[in-house]
Amino acid sequence: ESAILINTENQIEHPISTSFIDGNITLTLETELLRSTNFTLTIENIISTDGATLSEPYILNFKTSGGPKLQSASIGNYKVNPSSSITLTFDVELDQSQSISNSVSLTDTSGVVASNISIQNNAITINPVSNLGSCTSYNITVNNNLQSKYGVSGDSAWSMQTRTICQQIFSIGTSVQGRSLTAY
Repeated sequence: ESAILINTENQIEHPISTSFIDGNITLTLETELLRSTNFTLTIENIISTDGATLSEPYILNFKTSGGPKLQSASIGNYKVNPSSSITLTFDVELDQSQSISNSVSLTDTSGVVASNISIQNNAITINPVSNLGSCTSYNITVNNNLQSKYGVSGDSAWSMQTRTICQQIFSIGTSVQGRSLTAY
């Protein structure tokens, strides 16, 4: 058997060793792979104990992951409810033991907005301690320190500017027919 692992971006071969235990082939990397990089693993041939071989080389193309990447945010860029919590969903499960305040923040023009920030599986929830101001701009920022549950970080930088709803809706009384009069 012969196995070759190539970084397809710079055509550098990475050394690997192979072992056979109980009918399983184990490939062991001898050096760490670069993150966010494309690779091709090619197994040219394998000969089984009964003499059978591959009909053609086995080829596996793959890309190593970077750090967690944001998939979605539960709020939009404007008309955000001042009492909203914010949920950021990522493509991988996050390390729940990491100090999240070093990686995620909610700020306004005065600085950091006091918030309770928590991680559960692949989501981060930001709950401001008090309601956000009306018609106020906020920034949500995630830096590259955010770690997956496997300790992988990097490539997670993301930010978003949002604004809370500017209109206020309230009743100013009732009409002569008893219907509520709403003011905006």
